[in-house]
Amino acid sequence: MTTDSAKNPQSNPQSNPASSPATSSGRTDWPEVAIVMPVRNESRFIAETLTQIIEQDYPAEKIQLVIADGHSTDGTVEIINEFKDRLPQLKVYANDKGGPGSGRNIGIRETTAPYIIVIDGHVHIPSKTLLRDMVETFERTRAFCLCRPQPLDPPGINLFQEAVALARGSLLGHNPSSDIYSDVEKETDPTSSGAMWRREVFDKLGNFDEDFDACEDVDLNFRVQQSGMKAWISPKLRVFYYPRSTVRGLWQQMFRYGVGRFRFTRKHNVKSVTQYLAPLGVLAFVFFGLLSILGRNGPQEFTAFMFVGYLVAVLATTGYISLQKQEFAYVFSLPVIFPIIHFGLGIGFIYEFFHEARHRHKSGQPLNPYEKVIVKTEAPPVSPEPVTPTAAPTTEVAPKSNIEPEPQVEPASPASPTTSQAPPAPPSPPDIPQPKPPTPPDIPRQAPPEAPKAQEKSKPPSHQKPPSYPKPNDK
Repeated sequence: MTTDSAKNPQSNPQSNPASSPATSSGRTDWPEVAIVMPVRNESRFIAETLTQIIEQDYPAEKIQLVIADGHSTDGTVEIINEFKDRLPQLKVYANDKGGPGSGRNIGIRETTAPYIIVIDGHVHIPSKTLLRDMVETFERTRAFCLCRPQPLDPPGINLFQEAVALARGSLLGHNPSSDIYSDVEKETDPTSSGAMWRREVFDKLGNFDEDFDACEDVDLNFRVQQSGMKAWISPKLRVFYYPRSTVRGLWQQMFRYGVGRFRFTRKHNVKSVTQYLAPLGVLAFVFFGLLSILGRNGPQEFTAFMFVGYLVAVLATTGYISLQKQEFAYVFSLPVIFPIIHFGLGIGFIYEFFHEARHRHKSGQPLNPYEKVIVKTEAPPVSPEPVTPTAAPTTEVAPKSNIEPEPQVEPASPASPTTSQAPPAPPSPPDIPQPKPPTPPDIPRQAPPEAPKAQEKSKPPSHQKPPSYPKPNDK
């Protein structure tokens, strides 16, 4: 609940850190931090999230807040604009692509702070010192990436949301190797829970992959882990997320996660069993189920064994959670939630596999688009070599006779095979501004001077500032 002092921070110096150069810790040399917030249709939660950012015990002038809106239709932007007087460094940009990855990249490009934190629009921040704890943990551990516990039980959720939170936090509901629900401070693998980074991470590894509609953070954090950069998790950095409140919403979320998991495993060629467990389980149920329908005795027995085994696991976990929390209503909701989690992930994974295979088969592209990128970067250095022996003798001797056909007699001077092979490196700069496309004999000679241009195209794009994104509410 917002108090009067929170509504008018100027009347209460403690609620407005900008009124004094120091926080409650007494420190005055706090660095700038960037808060990146991709949103779309977050009118239910955005006001609470922004209020909790205002209440942070951190100098307001040191906070760079960028919100990338994916064309919300529920009044989210109008609510955000009401906070501009209380958040002087708040900037809103249009996220035309609409995805979370593109929204996060907008925030990264439009800020300059050395520390970056992603906060979604539907979260609950329990600590007023989150930003301060983040900076202190970065400085104390010298980590490049900080991870945070992300429990799904914020205040004010309904009974179904409580059941979703308990299911996804159980051993049957999430990867046991993930630290996303951990309460221990330690060095960790950031793949599943990294949410704060030094800017050097993006300078060295690139930004979020915008081809991902989900798991774009998993992709980035996996690259952090593979690069050897240190990652650290601390309960002080905990942020609560609101779970889905309906069966349909939960199914859509799990399906998107399944799609994202397939793209992640395809991109990085991940061979972890946990990545394939859900899709393989779905395929096993479908395959042996069809054989059972056809009347095969062996498959019928195996299908019954799989079904009974899965049902026992779900009911046993349901009973344990219900007894532990002393809530009888979970007996009815959890047996529905667990299959939604597992089959949503599995079917989303399988759907994206066939969708990608069909699309790339029609377009003639390889199944893994990331292999195509590697081929492109290796191609340019090879192209000049076969062209040089045939083209150099013709054009080096008679550069002025481009219009006449007689230059073909000139190659009789064999003194330049060795000298004609040397020019590609030294003479290339003066030849670049002199394109000579007139006759077919001269066309091969143009390949060596243009090789640098091909190399320039093959370079990976640098982190350039995007075209100016229009603000939803320009004044």
